[in-house]
Amino acid sequence: MSSGDIKFSGFTVAAETPTAFVVMPFTPNYDELYEEVIQPVCKSHGLHPHRADETYGPGVILADIAQRIISSKVVIAEITPNPPNPNVYYEVGFSHAMRKPTILIADKANTASLAKLVEKKGPRRALPPIALR
Repeated sequence: MSSGDIKFSGFTVAAETPTAFVVMPFTPNYDELYEEVIQPVCKSHGLHPHRADETYGPGVILADIAQRIISSKVVIAEITPNPPNPNVYYEVGFSHAMRKPTILIADKANTASLAKLVEKKGPRRALPPIALR
């Protein structure tokens, strides 16, 4: 070893599980969807699901959300417009701007309002709608 070499010791390197950032309203029905469907599916595909309401501590919420989207492997967004959720649409737009793979899901019970949204979202396709109940 020459005098200019640097030697590291006493540390370990661990792989980090890729994150799926989940964008959705924070209500009991959507909590059920998140806990019973999205979390198990993500975990079965080697992804760590994370919602913005699972981030604790001081800081600017919007900055935390932006950082989560940037650092995530994929974004999963529940886009059912009943009622419309501007935060969800903003976060979907930001994920598209960051060129993140984005999976859109929606509740098939709201097909009339979803049809209006589909017209507005252009060439993107949503996964087949799912029923929460």
